[in-house]
Amino acid sequence: MDNKNENRYVIIIAVMTQFIAAFVGNMLTIALKDIQHDLCMSITELNLLSIVYYIILISISIPLSKFISNYGIKRYFKINLVILAIGLVLSGLSVNSIMIISSRIIQGFSFAGLAVSLYVMVVKQIPDDRLGPVLGMVSSAGYLAMTSAPAIAGVIVSFLNWRFLFYISAVLCLVPIFMTGKVKTEWIDKKTINYKGSILYIFSMVLLVIGFFNLNMFWGLALIAVSQILLVILVKYEKNQQNKTFNFTLLKNRNYTIGNIAAFASYYITHVLTYIITLYLLYVVDIDASIGGLILLITPIVMVVTSPIAGQLTNRFDTRSLSAVAMTIILAVLIILIFIRTLPIELLIVAMILQGIGHGIFSPSNNKNVLTCVDDDDLADTSAFLSTSKDMGRTISIGVFNTICMVVGLNMDNPSLVGDNMLTVSEITIFISIFVAVISIVLLIYSKHAFEEKINLNILNFLKTMVKRS
Repeated sequence: MDNKNENRYVIIIAVMTQFIAAFVGNMLTIALKDIQHDLCMSITELNLLSIVYYIILISISIPLSKFISNYGIKRYFKINLVILAIGLVLSGLSVNSIMIISSRIIQGFSFAGLAVSLYVMVVKQIPDDRLGPVLGMVSSAGYLAMTSAPAIAGVIVSFLNWRFLFYISAVLCLVPIFMTGKVKTEWIDKKTINYKGSILYIFSMVLLVIGFFNLNMFWGLALIAVSQILLVILVKYEKNQQNKTFNFTLLKNRNYTIGNIAAFASYYITHVLTYIITLYLLYVVDIDASIGGLILLITPIVMVVTSPIAGQLTNRFDTRSLSAVAMTIILAVLIILIFIRTLPIELLIVAMILQGIGHGIFSPSNNKNVLTCVDDDDLADTSAFLSTSKDMGRTISIGVFNTICMVVGLNMDNPSLVGDNMLTVSEITIFISIFVAVISIVLLIYSKHAFEEKINLNILNFLKTMVKRS
């Protein structure tokens, strides 16, 4: 009974933490104008709110995984939750740009630690026969928060103000903090920390993220090039090191590598589609904000329903096959949205339902594939790298979208020019997303058939049953 209770606590902790992380990462878009006005922030300072958050989140996740593994996954999970709550309260209390940007750095640091710990706790605590459904619930919580954050944030800002976005998020942190105290099990995996390698990795990722946020500038491309040079130096430096910052030999596992590429693709597409649909409803359709908010909730609601079912399916079918099917559904959504200029609102709603189904199936199956294809000793590295892949997907999607906006000449401050230019930006962005989705599907199918020669009997029996019924 104690073990069952701990399982429940871990599930609640993971689901709530994933929701909070995704919500905080995506809630600010709707509140930026109010924040800028109240704190007298420049456009550069406003952009820093997102940039510093992603810089910290992406750059320190992997180096931090070694430290957390050494001193206790559960212990530092709770510490990071407390730090997160403090950072959120500080954001709400901010009186100037320095204070709110500093508080976003604190939030990025805490989320980096939580990202490392979350999946390790779930995989180590939950039995194999329940792992798929649990990962489905955790994934659905993240997607629900990521896609519904603009709508929920809009309601909070309208009836209260932007500061309550942070206060409410901080209050939500109290539940997983309390639940973590109920978990008696601790997970420790002693590893020596490579400080030189960690510094090289952090600098490389910092330059990479800054570069992608400034793709429209020459110096942004230069920073990306320098970051790749530092990454090559890191690989060569650690080649003969016993204690590596990140175990790059994991990338030789093609299932693992392809799973991370697919995770990158999924978050890239989800983030940019949510942004496109939001702007389309606001500026092109010119729909009432309250109705637009309800429409935006369609995708996350469908995800919540689909993900637990998909988690159950991972116990019966090959996870790579499920991921490929899910990504194919997402590809169908992109093909529908490519006709966005003449798209009736009814067909947009159909596309959003399909998007919810696709992402609801994809996330639990791909997460299970990545997290179960490595040894337990590498689980912290695996969890950190999977989180980094997802965050890089979101970051690069922002950089690509902003670059396309600059090339097309989309100016959000001139409402009369937004409509047509917005459609052009959307079409170009969707074409790129189609390319990303196709690559992901091809790699997933290749992964399935290249590394598993025998026929999956579960799928064969399922198909036979469907034939008999028909």
